[in-house]
Amino acid sequence: MMSRSVNDTRVKSLNILDIEVDRNAYGRQVNSFTDKLSISIEGISKNITATFIRAPKINNMGKEIEIISSYNNEPVAVKQGIHMGLAFHPELDGITLFHDFIFVKQFNKKSHAA
Repeated sequence: MMSRSVNDTRVKSLNILDIEVDRNAYGRQVNSFTDKLSISIEGISKNITATFIRAPKINNMGKEIEIISSYNNEPVAVKQGIHMGLAFHPELDGITLFHDFIFVKQFNKKSHAA
């Protein structure tokens, strides 16, 4: 978990994103589902298919958090700087938008440092 805190004491939070989450808030694995989402990230807008498996729910967010997608008015994809947190699995639907974004950000960061 990249969040600053999680509602499960068995999980050590990495404190990378200024969010609080509830693990498995959308249900157990048998409650997994796929639905359409609208994504908006740094000028790119796209509709994607998203698969939620034991998805966490984002409950609290700091001021630096940018919501890049919501589902039923709840944030399911967030960004803070070069880091992202997703409540779904884009790799299961062949969606590379998020991975591409992260790698391009890191590449550009390294290029400017050289």
